[in-house]
Amino acid sequence: LALKVLKTLFMVKYYTNFKTTAQNIAVLMIDKVNINFREHNEKIKKALDRLENETYIRRNGELYEYLTDDEKDIEAEIKNVSIDTSDILQIYNELIYGSILGAMTKIRYQENKQDYEFTHKINGALMGREKDLSIDIITPDFEYYNMPNYFQSQTMGMGNLMMIVLPDDRRLLQEARMFKKTEKYIPQQQNRNNTESVGRVLYEKGQQNSERKRNLILLLNKMLGEATIYFNGEAQITSHASDGKTKVINAFQALVKLAYPK
Repeated sequence: LALKVLKTLFMVKYYTNFKTTAQNIAVLMIDKVNINFREHNEKIKKALDRLENETYIRRNGELYEYLTDDEKDIEAEIKNVSIDTSDILQIYNELIYGSILGAMTKIRYQENKQDYEFTHKINGALMGREKDLSIDIITPDFEYYNMPNYFQSQTMGMGNLMMIVLPDDRRLLQEARMFKKTEKYIPQQQNRNNTESVGRVLYEKGQQNSERKRNLILLLNKMLGEATIYFNGEAQITSHASDGKTKVINAFQALVKLAYPK
């Protein structure tokens, strides 16, 4: 089945009107009328995961792509680029506090029209200078992610701390890692005497990484809008928002009121 999926991706590689999502590939590969589509879809996803792990294809967001020999070699080298936790935190910081929240250092409290500074944190790590109020954004790869008691205990008696726990989506870490690895890899290779084919692949990788960054921003914005808010030792009842910035600003109003009751 994986081989059939690979051949299918090869056939549609240069046909730009076909979006190579897992579901579209599954539909394309239906070979009988009375198929159990749920089971068929799961088999296709497993085949895609195997092909991606063995670097026969690449994934960018929801789309999968067949890799030529040059592309396969470069994709394998990118996967071998070394990054650490600080690199991932840097990406989260850039995308969340920089792009989505617009590099805000203050949020206005609507009742008195006064601006309040806040500390930027991600997974407990400080991003910048410490302020009286703190927002700590928790991603699914945080070590205590599946322990609600941890977030309750951390905010208990801490009227100045709000923890925003993003919903569980494992694509986030996977895509963030590939973005950082590609970002580090391309500049290292561009100064070498590459063939025209390799130069073209490197250029395309750069374009694809820009698209990956845009997809990460969209994903994080959606996750922020659906996040669970913790402060004062409890998970707060808040409605989902289509915009992550709106969700953060609205939650911050309650944090200011808690921190400065008078």
